[in-house]
Amino acid sequence: MLLIAAFVVTASAPTPGSAQVPRPSDCLARFALPPAATKSARDMTLDEARDVVVSLVRDRVVTLHTRTVTFDKTCRITYPRPTDRLDITESIAGVALVYGPVDRPKPYPTRRLDHRHTVALARLAAHLKAKWGATAIRHLGISAGKGGNNAHNSGRAIDLASVIGKRNGAPYTIDVWRDWGRKPRLSRKARADAEHPRFRLLPQETKNKSAPAPNELFLDIYEFATREYSDSSTKPGRNGDPTEIGTTSYVLHPDHPYPRLAWDHRDHFHLQIGPARREGRPPRSPQK
Repeated sequence: MLLIAAFVVTASAPTPGSAQVPRPSDCLARFALPPAATKSARDMTLDEARDVVVSLVRDRVVTLHTRTVTFDKTCRITYPRPTDRLDITESIAGVALVYGPVDRPKPYPTRRLDHRHTVALARLAAHLKAKWGATAIRHLGISAGKGGNNAHNSGRAIDLASVIGKRNGAPYTIDVWRDWGRKPRLSRKARADAEHPRFRLLPQETKNKSAPAPNELFLDIYEFATREYSDSSTKPGRNGDPTEIGTTSYVLHPDHPYPRLAWDHRDHFHLQIGPARREGRPPRSPQK
């Protein structure tokens, strides 16, 4: 699992009744990396994810839009609450979140995110930036829209369409539709010889030698998703060993084994945390 590094300040918070009321910036600087930061985002409670988000705000990995983290006089967090949905800026972990046609995407507001998905998005962006030189993730939808009872409208899903980046000084764009969904499926003989027989992309040369090979990038995104997002189960702690691409999973893509789901996701990955529909009782930590 990719962990985003954080600096832990060991100074204790002011005691109740002390003469000096700490400034919010002091409380944020003293906020320690929560133990839950070692968990997959999909397995966190809302309370755990909220605390991890605050540590990401402190480290400037995540920037809240219009609001900021607030504390009471004992340095307990008053905003955001675990059940709040977050509005963040159009960049996370140094990677832009863009929306629109593949040839001219634009930064797009990311609103009403679930805390768990905020953690997963930060980890995804940091991973793609570190491994593939990503500078932007083009998506077809992340957060809540108008109406609907689904993971997107609960702020728990992303439809990832392209990765835009730069390697060795050369820009690239790898697109799910162009570089995967529109490609022909493998012949029976090719499937028999393939390392991933249900994945249509074989190792290939690219015209841009600095760009990632599409099959490698898409496999990497899939494998990342099986660690952080819902894979074999939508329930926390119920995901077993990671699935293999092309087998049954809640990670949706052009080679999903169910034909209707494969067709509906021919141009993007769908990654979600929790159920596809409304989450009846989001996981909470016991009250202290």
